[in-house]
Amino acid sequence: MEKAQHFTGDYRSEQHQLNGNNFYGNVSFSAPPQRDSVSTNDRRKISPWINDESDETSGFGLDKCRIWDACLDSLRSEELNDREQSIDRHHDGTFEWLFNSPEYVRWIAEHGLLLIRGKPGCGKSTLMRFALEKQMDYAATSECIVLSFFFHARGTKLQNGIMGLFRSLLLQLLDQDDSSQTTFKEICRKRWVTGGKKKLHMDWNEQELQVNLQKMVLECSARREITIFVDAIDGCRDQDRDRVIKFFHILKGRAQPRLSRPRICFACRPYPDGQIDADFYVRLEERNQHDIEIFVEQELRLPDETSEDAEALKNILRSRADGMFLWLVLVIPRVHEMSGKGLSSKSIQSEILQCPRELNGLYEGLLRGIEDHELREACSLFQWICFSIRPLCLDELRIAMNIQLSGMKVSLREYEDQDNPNYIPNEAKMKKRMIYLSRGLVEMTSAKSKEGKLLIGFGHETIKDFLLKKGLGYLGARLKQTQSLVKEANFQLGNTCLRYLSTQEICNIEKPTAFSDTFGFLCYAATFWVSHAVAAEREGCGECIAWPNRSFLETWINVCNGAKYDVPGGFKEGTTLMHIAAVYGLETLARRIVGQNAQENKRPSTNRWSRLQKCPNRISTLLLTTRLTGRKDNVDTTLYRSYRQPNKSKE
Repeated sequence: MEKAQHFTGDYRSEQHQLNGNNFYGNVSFSAPPQRDSVSTNDRRKISPWINDESDETSGFGLDKCRIWDACLDSLRSEELNDREQSIDRHHDGTFEWLFNSPEYVRWIAEHGLLLIRGKPGCGKSTLMRFALEKQMDYAATSECIVLSFFFHARGTKLQNGIMGLFRSLLLQLLDQDDSSQTTFKEICRKRWVTGGKKKLHMDWNEQELQVNLQKMVLECSARREITIFVDAIDGCRDQDRDRVIKFFHILKGRAQPRLSRPRICFACRPYPDGQIDADFYVRLEERNQHDIEIFVEQELRLPDETSEDAEALKNILRSRADGMFLWLVLVIPRVHEMSGKGLSSKSIQSEILQCPRELNGLYEGLLRGIEDHELREACSLFQWICFSIRPLCLDELRIAMNIQLSGMKVSLREYEDQDNPNYIPNEAKMKKRMIYLSRGLVEMTSAKSKEGKLLIGFGHETIKDFLLKKGLGYLGARLKQTQSLVKEANFQLGNTCLRYLSTQEICNIEKPTAFSDTFGFLCYAATFWVSHAVAAEREGCGECIAWPNRSFLETWINVCNGAKYDVPGGFKEGTTLMHIAAVYGLETLARRIVGQNAQENKRPSTNRWSRLQKCPNRISTLLLTTRLTGRKDNVDTTLYRSYRQPNKSKE
C-alpha cells in the first residue's frame, strides 16, 4: 500500500512528442523514443560487454560494436514509434480519480492485471498515456521498469501485430536493465556464431521473440518491479489477439511470489469480451463524468450568452455526451459556429438536441453538410487519408489532390498554373481547405515525418471505420459514381503517382539527391506507386492503371537509386512490367502483357506471344516458379521461350 501512494501525488513529466488529437480518442501510443530505441551513440553505454570482454569470450571478433548495432537493429523499427505521437495531453484536472480508485491502488500494491474498458471516444488512450507518465515519473526515482505498447488497428503489421509488440517491449527492456542486455547479448552471440559469423542481419520469428522476452521479463521481475501498459488490445490483428492475451496471462500467472510478477494494464473496447482474465476492472464511461464536466468547462466559449443560457447549454452537452469526449469534440465547434452567427440560445439548444448521440450518425450528419460542388475535392481528400500507404504531410496532400483532380498534364508548371482551379499555392491555404472540406474530421497532428513535417490524420479511429464502411459509399452515391470510391481508391492514387513521375521536371532530373526536397511529392510517388498499382490489380481494377513503359521504369529506378529511396520489390535497372507481375503474382497483368506483345508482333505466322496467349496455364506456372525461386531477372525471356509448338497428333 505504501508503494501505491507514490502514484497519487502531483506528478508532471515532460510532454512526449505526440500525434496531436486534441480530444480523448482511441488513439495509440507506443513507448517513448528514449525507451523504444537505442541510438548508436548510446551503444557503449548500453553494452558494457563491447569493451570489457575479450574477443575470444564474446565470440564477436573485432567488430563487436557493429554486431551489437545489428542486434539492436533486429528489433528497431521507426514505425513502432509512430503511434507514440498520436495522443495529446489530458486536460488539467481530468483522470486524477484513477490513481485514488480502489482498483488502481490494489493493482499497485498487489500487481496482476488491471483492465480498463470503454466505448470508442471515451478517453481510454488519453487515460493510458496519463497513467504511463505517472508511472515513468515514479520510475525515474526508483528501480521500477516501465514498458508500453499501443496497438494501431489501421497501422502496419508491426503496429497492430504481435511481432511489433514483442520487438518493442524487448527493446525497451534492454534500454532499462543491464542484466537483460547481457542475456540478450549471449542470445545474439550464439546466433551469430551458429551462422558462421557472416550474417549481421538477424531475423527473429515469433516463437523466438516470445520465449526470450518471456524469460527475460520473468527473470527481471524477480529483481525489479516491472509495469507494462498495453493500449487498444481490440486494435490488435484478429489472428494475433488471442496469442497476445495468452502471453500476458502467462506473465502474470507464472511469477512467484505474487509481488514478483509484473503489473500489467490493458485498455480495450467492450470487446473482446470474456477472453481477458483481469484481477481488477474499471469501466471508464462510468467514472469519467467529472472529466466530461471539466472538458466542457474548459472548451466551451460563449462570451455573448448570458450566464443562465451558457449554463443551460453546458448541461445539455454534458448529458448528451454520455461519457464520450469525441462527441463533444465534434459538437462544441458547431455550438461556437452557431453562436458566432448570432443564433438564439434556444435555437442552439434545439440543434444540439437533434445531434445524433451515436458517433456514426454524427459523422453522417457532417458529410451531409458537404455541398455538391465540393464533393470531388472532399472525396479525393478522404481517399488519400484512408488509403495512403503512410501518413502524408500537408504539402504532399496539397500536390497529390491537385494532380488527381487536374488530370494528365505534361509538366508540373501546368499543374501549378494560377489559372488551374485545383491549385492551392501554399500550406496555410491547404490546411484551411482540408479542415473545411472534411468538416473537421481530418486534422493536423503533432506526429512528424522523418523530415520533421507535421502529418495529417483523422481525429479518431472510428472516423476511418465509418468512411470505409458507409461514408465513402454515401459520397459516391451523391457523385453518381458507377464504381465504389473504396474500390477505385488504389488505382486513383496509383495513377496520381504515375502522373507526377511522368512530368517533364521529374523525367529530366539528373541528380535526384539535389532535387528530392524541391519536389515535395517525389518520395511518396516513387516509393509507393507500385504498391497502389498492385493493390488495384488485385482488386480487379488493373486495366484502369496507366501501367508505364520500360523507359519510364528506367527513369523511376534511376530516381530511386539517386535519391536513395527504398525500391519496392527489390527492382533494379532493366526492370519490366513482367518482372513486377512475376514478383507480385499478377496473372491478369501478365496475360495482358502477353496479349499486347502478340498484337504488336508484325508476323502473326511466327508469333509465339500469340500462341502463348492461348496457354494461360504456362503463364501461371512461370509466375509461381518465379515467386518461389526469386529468380525474376530473365522472366520475359523464359516466358517467351516457354512456348512449345503443340504436338499435332494431340491437337
